[in-house]
Amino acid sequence: MVINVFEGTALAAAAWNQPEEAARLLGAAEALTDQSGARTMIATDRAARQRALEAVQASLGGARFRAAWSDGRQLTMNRAIADVQAIVPLEAAADQARAQSAIKLSPREEDVLGLLVTGISDREMADALFLGVRTVEVHVSRIRAKLGVRTRTAAVAAALAAGLVNPAPPPSD
Repeated sequence: MVINVFEGTALAAAAWNQPEEAARLLGAAEALTDQSGARTMIATDRAARQRALEAVQASLGGARFRAAWSDGRQLTMNRAIADVQAIVPLEAAADQARAQSAIKLSPREEDVLGLLVTGISDREMADALFLGVRTVEVHVSRIRAKLGVRTRTAAVAAALAAGLVNPAPPPSD
């Protein structure tokens, strides 16, 4: 069942010291469980899940954990599957990073960055992506950190310079 795939991958992400990804996938699994009413984990899996959940919460702290969990609960099925496919051990991730761009954004961060370039507010981005404003603020903060800049304007400039996004089209009359 897909729920088990999300939770199993979240456990792997937690073991590979990727707590935000783990929290996001656990949130996605919870949302899917809520929608379907299914719960198929056996007792030993539930115990492993609980240990991983506690480790992820301790690693991230309350606010970051809640933001990642909330983000995961709002993922579409396709986006959650893409996140599952992106989880790799840190050594493999480092190899991939060297082979690709030095700046790696999550799929959700790419969505937020695409809207950030248009100059709209966090509230407008939240509405467009069906996210909470706080979740958008967290994504914008992570994007700025990954790009090594302090402001939204500098983030847009850095993203354009790195080829992460295309310039926003001029407004049509």
